Amino acid sequence: PTSDKGIKDLALLKGIDQLAQHGLAYRDPVTGERIVTHAIGVHDVVKETRRALRGGQQEFYGLPGTQIEANNLVFLFENQSPSELRRLATTDLEMTHLTYRIKWIDATQYGALLHHLREGIDSFIGPLAEVRGTGFAYLSHQIVQTLLDDLIVSFGTAFLMVSMLMLLLLRSKKLALIAMVPNLLPIIMVLGY
Repeated sequence: PTSDKGIKDLALLKGIDQLAQHGLAYRDPVTGERIVTHAIGVHDVVKETRRALRGGQQEFYGLPGTQIEANNLVFLFENQSPSELRRLATTDLEMTHLTYRIKWIDATQYGALLHHLREGIDSFIGPLAEVRGTGFAYLSHQIVQTLLDDLIVSFGTAFLMVSMLMLLLLRSKKLALIAMVPNLLPIIMVLGY
């Protein structure tokens, strides 16, 4: 967080809450199916603590209206259940995480979801905190995307180098193009696969 209040900052708690709702609202662009099934973060602890202090009435399940109340709720939960709070935040309350439970899909299909979440981060968190993606879906998408990008670059470079060599050796554009057909087929097959 950029604020000296850390994760107790009410504006940040509201941003995290909005980001959680933003992620839950995501639908698969092809099937329309919900991909994100659950979200949990420190904002949930604050809302639940607030409701518990007010007799468990559902109408009080929400973020506080003032920064003082936010400070008090986090302080209270920190003292009553420090081990539970540590699952969601660091000891100094400077870092937290928002966890999404998502359905299993192909790693290449996580891109649209990650883009959706990045838009939410920019809209709801913005300059309030530095946000970094982690977790299986994020890492698997990054790895697959990097591998595909590297594969395209390496095959493209190899194709250009072989084309140049064929042009130099055969000294004819027409013969070089004909000679590139058997060299191009394995590249197309591998990239297509």
